[in-house]
Amino acid sequence: MNLLTAKVSPNGRRFLIAAGIILTITGLAKLFTVNGDTTLLRVADPIFGVEFRYLMLAVGLAELVIAGFCLFSKWEALSTMMVAWIATGFLVYQIGIRTVDWERPCGCLGNLTDVFKISPQFAELISIFLLGFFLLGSATSILASFLQVGEKKSMMQR
Repeated sequence: MNLLTAKVSPNGRRFLIAAGIILTITGLAKLFTVNGDTTLLRVADPIFGVEFRYLMLAVGLAELVIAGFCLFSKWEALSTMMVAWIATGFLVYQIGIRTVDWERPCGCLGNLTDVFKISPQFAELISIFLLGFFLLGSATSILASFLQVGEKKSMMQR
């Protein structure tokens, strides 16, 4: 057994289900937002230099692929690493937009802010909370899987 094919703990499985549901919602929200006609979608992203429309399309699709792994794959440890990967990307992106003094609100939640009539500041807090949830949950689950694989290897060597 290796780390990629390792099963996660029951708590790790619950984390994957929650992450999968959240990523499905935010991914779909981004895809629905891409079809809109707001000015922000035509603005170039300050980090990648492409229109937000295309960035949101790419990220929304990535979120849906990872959500599919979280919810339906038997490769639970790999699914957890995928959540860690995208969450790390979100973190680096957030640091990047703050470094360039980006003043506009993050479109991380797609059009959910309009649907639920929440302020950009509250949406930013939700995004930060979800980022923390993804980072902490995936790190905890990966560590538990790593320790589980290590225990099994040491038991086999005895």
